[in-house]
Amino acid sequence: MGKMRYDYKQLENAYETSRQSLQAQIAGLQAIHTQQLSELEASLQTYKDVMEQIENDYQRSQEALEELRNSKRAEYGRQYSQDPTQLAETIMLTYGFDYVP
Repeated sequence: MGKMRYDYKQLENAYETSRQSLQAQIAGLQAIHTQQLSELEASLQTYKDVMEQIENDYQRSQEALEELRNSKRAEYGRQYSQDPTQLAETIMLTYGFDYVP
């Protein structure tokens, strides 16, 4: 009977050691998973911030381009009404076109 009790105690100790080891492994995996989720969330936030900055920069550049177009249009309109020949020269120099009357 003493031997059986000893074997049972060894088996119980082995089971408890195995259970504790598995719990430690699970806790470690959960910590790694939590860290990876946190890093993923930080990466996604960085991506969103960069995309928002790119969109803002693009919008500002489009607005600046539209202002430049309107300014050039007004300037060319003034030049045309004052000196059409000078306007033709300006366009040829700026864009490399040849003026053919």
